[in-house]
Formats: sequence, structure tokens, C-alpha cells
Amino acid sequence: MKLWAGSQKRYPGSRAGMKIGFLALLIVAISGGFVLIHRYEEPPPLIAVVPRTTGSTLWENERAGVDAAAREWRYRTYWNAPTHEDDISGQIHLLEKVRAGPYAGLILAPDHALALLTIIRETLAAGKPVVIISSRLALPPRGDLSYVITDQKQMGKLAAARIGQALHGTGTVAVLGIDPGIAGIASRQRAFEAALQSEYPSIRIVARGPGAFNAAEAQESLIGALTAHPQLSAVFALTAVSTRAAYFTLKSSGKSSRTTLVGCEQDSDMINFVRAGKINAVLAEDTYRMGYLAVREIHARLSHRQVPPVTILPPVLVTRENASSARISRMVDYYQGEPAL
Repeated sequence: MKLWAGSQKRYPGSRAGMKIGFLALLIVAISGGFVLIHRYEEPPPLIAVVPRTTGSTLWENERAGVDAAAREWRYRTYWNAPTHEDDISGQIHLLEKVRAGPYAGLILAPDHALALLTIIRETLAAGKPVVIISSRLALPPRGDLSYVITDQKQMGKLAAARIGQALHGTGTVAVLGIDPGIAGIASRQRAFEAALQSEYPSIRIVARGPGAFNAAEAQESLIGALTAHPQLSAVFALTAVSTRAAYFTLKSSGKSSRTTLVGCEQDSDMINFVRAGKINAVLAEDTYRMGYLAVREIHARLSHRQVPPVTILPPVLVTRENASSARISRMVDYYQGEPAL
């Protein structure tokens, strides 16, 4: 009993020490746990992606490329765009939110070469790197601004060669979808006309019309050209919207079999028309690769590494011969596989 009592006298002090030690360890463990939880739950950086519009194959391909790169380098992405390519104020409004928001960088396919300059300068001044894709702005590249764009001159030259060969060097052409506000569209138009004049001087451009992003405007312009030139030999459409408008206008007028149509900017339905031989060719942009490279460049910048000021990607001429190939299928089916870089 005394031994038990003596032990009882010694235990309270030991138990108190054990409790203090346990509480200390618990506090340390909890504090460390909070640190670990905080580190684990800290979200990856957020990149804003603003294409010209939503709901088209051209920009859904870009989104797939962005998503693939974001998974590879652990970024979150915010994706938003105007519902129409000609909604310049809508794109500016989105960019103002990006400038003021918690974004690590911006990927933009601009709806206008000049109207966006102020907001892009403000975004750069806010410390956010910017990658412009598809078409250039009227801003030179610099340390925090770079371009991943299509070779628009090559696109125009390929279109001229395709039409020149289809017409055997003689005939009349209407150019549809002109928009001087989009640098890429203006560049491909100039290159097309220069190549046509140089290589096929017997082919005349007899009509030029707007409608880059307005199907009704493009349709009205082409109807006017067909009325003035009933034997119109070919149409070169500079955008996906004007290409689609040209196709349905030629079809409804009964002239689709006699008028060669070459368009730009792929969409899934237009590629199907190429496969069926109803559209002669489409000049496609590899927007998947643009999106992938744009994320990679922002990642490099945030890691304090240099990136190329301008990366120029070649266009792809989609014809009936290659429209069903794996490469073209990937370009219109959102690249289910990995990018070929």
C-alpha cells in the first residue's frame, strides 16, 4: 500500500509534465499542419484567355491547346470572349476585368488592331505578361509582350495559287470579308492580291466587299458582285464567317458548281464541305498550337526566362485530298491527342 501511495505521490508531477509536453507537441503539430494545409491548398496561378469569340472550332481548338499546356505546367485558366467577333467594346470590357483581376497573365486573340492598345498597355503596366495570338496588334513585342501568330502572307499566297490553278490562269475574282481593323485579315488580303497580280495577271479582281464577321453583310456584298458579274469565276473569303456566307450564297444562287470558293479560318462544317468537294479549299490556322505555346511563354516569363518576341506558324491548306487526314481531323476535332511540337 505504501509503495502504491508513494507511486501515487510521484505520478501527479510526471503526469503534469507529460500533459505539458503533449500539449506542446500538439500545438507544434497543429501549427505545422496549418502550414502544410495552406501550402497544399494554395491554388495554381490563373491565366486569362480571351479569344475573338466563343463557340467556333477555330477558338475551341485554341482552348484545347491552352488546357493541355495548363495541365502540364499547373495553371488554372479563365476563358471568356464576346459572342460576336465584331463586339470590340465587349472584348475591351473583358480585358478591363483581367487588368484589375487576380490573373498571372493574358492570352488574347484581338478583335481589333488599334482599339485594344490602351487596355493592353494598362495590362502590361499592371505587371501581367501578355501573349497575342493569331493576328498582331499595332504594338511592337517587348519583354512582357510577345506574339504567336499565323503567317498571314503565306496564307494569302497559298489562296492565290489555289485559285490561279483552279481557273487555269484566267478569270474574275471577288474578295469577301475585308476588315482593315484586323491586322491579320488585312495582311492576308494584301498578300493574296499581290500574288495574284504577280503570278496570274490574267485573273482580275472585280469586286471587294466587307462582311468579315457579319454574315448578312457578306452575303449582300457577294449578291451584288454576282449581279454585276454573272460569270464570276471565284471567291476568296477572308474569314470563317464570310466563307460560310459565300458558300450558302453561291448554293442558293445555283452557282456553287461554277464558282470556285477558297476560304479562311477552319470550322467543322466548312471542312465537311471541303471533303464533299463543295468548297475548293480552306486556309486553316493551327490555333491549338497557338494556345499551347502561349501558355508555355507565360510560364517561361513567370519563371524569369526569355521567350521569342514573335513566333510565326504556317497556315495549312485544307483540300479534298487531305481533309480527312489525321492532321486535319485533329485541327477540327479539338486535338484529342498531344500537340505535335
